[in-house]
Amino acid sequence: MGSQLPQNNKYRDFYYYVKNVLPNEWYSTWPSESLKAGAMAVKMYGWYHVYHPKWPSLNADVKDTTADQVFIDNTEVSSTTTAINNVGGVGGVGLENSSGTVFETQYLAGTQGQPGTQSSGKMSQWGTKYWADQGTKTYIQMCHYYYDNSDKSSGAIATFSY
Repeated sequence: MGSQLPQNNKYRDFYYYVKNVLPNEWYSTWPSESLKAGAMAVKMYGWYHVYHPKWPSLNADVKDTTADQVFIDNTEVSSTTTAINNVGGVGGVGLENSSGTVFETQYLAGTQGQPGTQSSGKMSQWGTKYWADQGTKTYIQMCHYYYDNSDKSSGAIATFSY
């Protein structure tokens, strides 16, 4: 049933990683639906690179910089951790493309007050705030907005449980 993500003793370390990336990629004061969309993007970007290491010559899946995702030790914030937990933590719920595989959930800053480009394959951070402020999209609808029918998925993305 859907894609499989690693289930081993690194689970706790990955959860710590995601909790210390999200507040450095999304503003922790943003609305919860925006933070939940960010939690899915951060989590699935990391999981994708567990299977497809981006920097094998450095013995690293991702860099802890803006080259990938900004991880800063001990920066966990309660609002972003709540968002992560509300989308199943690092276990429970994932995103897969229309072919049934985990994909690289890219994201970018975007423009304040703008939704960003639909089907771009890149989630707009400011776009998620825009949609959350409008109250018109849930976090999963935001994921669909950016990733459906894009270079990430030829059709609609789907959630899966693991």
